[in-house]
Amino acid sequence: MVEMLTAKFPWKEFNVSNERLIDVIKETQNGPLFPEVSPNLKNFIIRCFILNPNERPSASELLSDPFLDKAETEKRESDIFNSLTIALKCIII
Repeated sequence: MVEMLTAKFPWKEFNVSNERLIDVIKETQNGPLFPEVSPNLKNFIIRCFILNPNERPSASELLSDPFLDKAETEKRESDIFNSLTIALKCIII
């Protein structure tokens, strides 16, 4: 998601190999940096980056997130909305 917003790899500034990337992600408590976005989108992204899987929402729960719900209600056909919805539905299957 962050890569779609920025067109850049989220943790590029750490300049680490793919093998070390998981360690960087674990050490980065708040997730990667991303540009100013709407409050709904920001909260959605933050929920996706919750490290503890017991606290992180499931893909099914994310599909009912206010960000996606509002976008669907307003019938926005933005690329990010469509991409996220498709990705989440693929995870559920």
